[in-house]
Amino acid sequence: ALGVATVDWRALLAEFLTAQNLQDYSWRRPNPRYAPLGLYLPHLVPAAPGRIAFVIDTSGSVPAAALAAVTAELEEYLRLYPGTTLDVLYADAAVTGRASYTADDLPLRLEPVGGGGTDFGPALAALAGEDLPPACVSYLTDLDGTFPAEPPSMPVLWLVFGRPLRLPAAPFGRVV
Repeated sequence: ALGVATVDWRALLAEFLTAQNLQDYSWRRPNPRYAPLGLYLPHLVPAAPGRIAFVIDTSGSVPAAALAAVTAELEEYLRLYPGTTLDVLYADAAVTGRASYTADDLPLRLEPVGGGGTDFGPALAALAGEDLPPACVSYLTDLDGTFPAEPPSMPVLWLVFGRPLRLPAAPFGRVV
């Protein structure tokens, strides 16, 4: 029997969030490599996204251990990129709660509210409809729900907990 190759979800979440980082040139600290030649060139610096979003499926199917594990990873991300704002939405068939956090708010205390059926559309529509949508969305869910007809404009990472025999499919985004 062939074994199933697995990649740690923490690594995939970190890769997904870091892929949204931009790079730009800055004159605040010129590139020291060219200073001996009398050339002052800008330095390439990473710039984390201003906002990222995390949606928690509150239909009652997300175990506390999964939420705690993802919360720890999000805290680490905010420590690495203190200029980023994390928008957290709690959603079942509708958005049932919302909060925003920065590195100043650590440790995170996420308290899901809700408990109805699962519809992924309202939370994704609420984020996509903002004047400045987040750079990306991570959605913690069992993936048992209704998907919107159109995918959102921002990248979505579906964090599916538990140990399904095969990874469920989603019509858009990446399933982990």
